[in-house]
Amino acid sequence: MSKVLTGEKLIQLRNVCRTYASRSRQNEVLHGVNLDLKAGEFISIMGPSGSGKSTLLNILGMLDDGFSGEYHLLGQAVHQLKPKHRQQLARENIGFVFQHYHLLDDMTVSENIELILTYRNWGTQQRRQAIHSVLERFELTDKQSDYPNQLSGGQQQMVAVARAVVAQPRLILADEPTGALHSEQGKIIMQLLADLNNQGTTIIQVTHNPDNALFGQRIVEIFDGQIR
Repeated sequence: MSKVLTGEKLIQLRNVCRTYASRSRQNEVLHGVNLDLKAGEFISIMGPSGSGKSTLLNILGMLDDGFSGEYHLLGQAVHQLKPKHRQQLARENIGFVFQHYHLLDDMTVSENIELILTYRNWGTQQRRQAIHSVLERFELTDKQSDYPNQLSGGQQQMVAVARAVVAQPRLILADEPTGALHSEQGKIIMQLLADLNNQGTTIIQVTHNPDNALFGQRIVEIFDGQIR
């Protein structure tokens, strides 16, 4: 796959809808969503609870394929891909940062970071170099043998970000990345995401926090499943 340069089109959504069926009715969470994102952008998605923010992020991350409409990533029609190819595209290009870290308690910091590399066809030496580099980058070298329960919330989220970027994804999806942190820890994580963006990584964050939203280059507002 050819490298996508900063400023070139990375994502295109056209008339994306997502409906969930219940016993009595159809609940349309997203309705006619259109979105364009260039490589190297940092956007913040905002909206009230239940507006469809996380549903949209799950579709972008290919965690939800039950949508209608068109989704293009890196020129590939995601909506037409078979599950195996969609999964491969996501693993090769997308990193995730969640509100509650999603670290495995029985694995060390290094092992949690390495886990994401098991989906890549990388040799042992390449994995070790990548882990060493990201541990140094995020000043986690002295924590590499610790377990998540030995870390503060801010340190756990730092590990989660390190895990998200260790394989050098083109896109990071962050769902309320500071929601479980106190304000000072949150500022550190947001500055870390901003630094990654300055180095060329495309970032989409979902947030309720207006201060965090300002770290993005633009704010996308969603209400009742529609982008305004």
